[in-house]
Amino acid sequence: MKSLTDDEAKIRTLAARSLKKYYQHYQRTITEELIKLLHDTDNEAALSAAEALSEAADPKTVESLLKLIYGGDEKLKIYAIIACKKIKDDNIKEALVKLIKENGESETGDKKILSAAINALSENMSPDLLPLIIKKGLQDTDARVRASSIEAISNLNIDKKVLIELLRPMLSENNARVVANACAALHK
Repeated sequence: MKSLTDDEAKIRTLAARSLKKYYQHYQRTITEELIKLLHDTDNEAALSAAEALSEAADPKTVESLLKLIYGGDEKLKIYAIIACKKIKDDNIKEALVKLIKENGESETGDKKILSAAINALSENMSPDLLPLIIKKGLQDTDARVRASSIEAISNLNIDKKVLIELLRPMLSENNARVVANACAALHK
């Protein structure tokens, strides 16, 4: 626990990474510390805390994560979104859908937030969200947003023919991640 607040950023990062593996054993004592670590000035330590919280998928973190998502700090918002990926909660899902709608509206939307929200929603996605992901993600001009959309769509149990029609254009993209994600989705 002390290592989560160590003066050395690398130690905080390594502590968060190892807690990701052992979260269930120490759940009661580390949740608050990991939430605090999302505020870390070292990006790697904050990202590791977000990933550890994501692996834990602790429903007790929902309120804290929603505060960060709706807060003004863009960096904290992205870490909170990452932390939400495996949490099955309607409030989280609603917040992610709202972020996708807001940031997918125009070229002025934040593409990092849009991509992170689509990626986080991919674990908690239902077929009724497919039109939103196609419109706001798959048709976006940003390659990272399209790649995240492909990952999200691939998690849905949709007809293979529909999937082929959606992803066929992605196979001729000039972005390697988009092409790789399309190939992986079609291979599932």
